[in-house]
Amino acid sequence: VLILPYQSTESDTWLGEAIAETLVVAAQGTPALLPIDRGRAMQAARAAGADGADRTPLVLARAVRAEIVFLGDYQRTANDGITITPRLLDVKTGQTQTLDPIRGGSDKLIETQATVIQAYAKALNLGLKQDEVDRMVAAAKPTANLTSFEAFAKARR
Repeated sequence: VLILPYQSTESDTWLGEAIAETLVVAAQGTPALLPIDRGRAMQAARAAGADGADRTPLVLARAVRAEIVFLGDYQRTANDGITITPRLLDVKTGQTQTLDPIRGGSDKLIETQATVIQAYAKALNLGLKQDEVDRMVAAAKPTANLTSFEAFAKARR
């Protein structure tokens, strides 16, 4: 699985990076999900001659022979909450499936983004036991402190 940063119209994109990085951490311990390093995807795309305009999720995924791509977008809401919309790209068919949006309050930002992995596990019918899902969600919360979470995301860029 290739996991790409979530997109937003916000000027500071650290949260999109954070969502992607926590998905990588959550997926690492799950045999059904083998995350591919994004740096490797960019190198493969460059080696294949893809310039910036050609680095679409599908091109990147094919360059590293990924079967699926986790991607999506997020929006901060008027009351300072967040809406995260995960999408799943099937590389074989080129079809993108939009999953149900995940919403949370500003005081639950870390907890809200941590549940995104559940949406993917459900959409892919991974057949995981509840304790496996709980482990993935716990892994997607690297900290309970929002300032530390932002620093984690910015350091991973």
